[in-house]
Amino acid sequence: MPKQIQSLERGLYILNSILLSPHPVSSSELARQLGVHKSTLSHLTATLIEQGFLEKEPGSARLLPGNAVYRIARAMFMAADAIETARPFIEKLADDTGETSHLCELRGRRVLFILNSDSKMSLRVQTESGMSEAAHSTAIGKALLSGLPEEEAVEFLKSTELEKYTDSTLTGISDVLEELKNVRARGYAVDNEEQTPGMGCIAAPVRDKSGKVVAAVGISGPVARVFVDDANMSAKVKECAAEIEKKLKQKFAGVAKNGGR
Repeated sequence: MPKQIQSLERGLYILNSILLSPHPVSSSELARQLGVHKSTLSHLTATLIEQGFLEKEPGSARLLPGNAVYRIARAMFMAADAIETARPFIEKLADDTGETSHLCELRGRRVLFILNSDSKMSLRVQTESGMSEAAHSTAIGKALLSGLPEEEAVEFLKSTELEKYTDSTLTGISDVLEELKNVRARGYAVDNEEQTPGMGCIAAPVRDKSGKVVAAVGISGPVARVFVDDANMSAKVKECAAEIEKKLKQKFAGVAKNGGR
């Protein structure tokens, strides 16, 4: 039997523990789980941080998944047929609205952009697959969080730093929860200069066949364009989300019917 590399085993255990934890994990907690001294653990976590697989929670020493984890996760998701199914609808949304459009998922405590179609306007928002943003301050994030049961949403917000990016950013848990109620009621979310001054976003959730929110679509651009006719813009975003839902349900219904082939 091939010899196991202890340091690699421990590193993978640490990474797995943090990925599956609903909250940031302290080094002392990991040291107890592994049965090692804190100094040993610090060498392992320092390597994972250096390589981008872990990062420290702002304002504390507790550990979170790093950007390298999200890049790998994105690469895995981008191989899925679901992305190619959504692509023409995301491109059409950009054409119909004139703004940059995107498809996103909730990964850990942040929103991950997995598919984008840029606006053709000279003044535009540019997003790239693999980039991530906060959930509480973005329309795309609020659309994703709107699918969580209230208890889960509360736990998510309590375990996340609600950073204030602009004067309009909601940083109180009760304020964000109230906003999520509004999102559920109207079927779409907005970000009116909450993430970036002068920029706005409208987003809608995408649900699977069980009704669970699995992704969100959105448009981003200057507030003067995005909200000049927000009823029309929001209708187009919701229509895009509905079309993606419909296609995904048809696609996976066909796979199930053919026994997964």
